[in-house]
Amino acid sequence: FPPDAVRQRLAWANLPEDFTKYALVTTADVMHFMKPDPAYYAEIVARVGIEPDEALMVGDGIENDIIAASTAGLHTYYVTNGDAPEDLPANAAGTLDNRLPRRGVIGTQCAADNDQRTLWRDRLATLCVRARQQGDG
Repeated sequence: FPPDAVRQRLAWANLPEDFTKYALVTTADVMHFMKPDPAYYAEIVARVGIEPDEALMVGDGIENDIIAASTAGLHTYYVTNGDAPEDLPANAAGTLDNRLPRRGVIGTQCAADNDQRTLWRDRLATLCVRARQQGDG
């Protein structure tokens, strides 16, 4: 996505729109690859300074998010409002009301909350803090 679209998404989640607050913000302007290319995910983990098996991709797209990230070696969590397909290649699946698995970059417990913006903000903030810590290493 272009930077303005990413800023709108950050604002929607009540996160700072200033890209300097994050270790990495992926936009079409700064990435060499785009979804669904697994190289997109490989570039992200390399630039943040972690190994693929230390990362967790949380997504709602099987092809663009789950399969591509899994191919790059990331753990995956498929967000669904209903049942996940039986042959789902994700490590785990659930709704936004479910707690994410305690592994990878987002290794935090978030209390069940019906406010999707709060859930995403908390999980993304945890990811960004961890990524910033890895970058300052």
